[in-house]
Amino acid sequence: MALQRFKDEAEKAKINLSSQVETEINLPFIAMNENGPVNFSTKLSRSEFEKMTKDLVERTKHPVEDALKEAKLKATDVDQVLV
Repeated sequence: MALQRFKDEAEKAKINLSSQVETEINLPFIAMNENGPVNFSTKLSRSEFEKMTKDLVERTKHPVEDALKEAKLKATDVDQVLV
């Protein structure tokens, strides 16, 4: 359950960062410990996100180029990319 909440919040953060330079990730009551509920809250900047995902983006570059070539499209023909 907690892992899914983190995944959902990460997806929201990714979407927010496409139009904002910073977003807040807030997961109240994500877990319990001997002191009670544990909350998670942090801010994530677009530049931090880009650093975190740089390797993934680089690994997908050639497959995307190949797919565009096979479809006889140019990058300028694509309006939107869903990640």
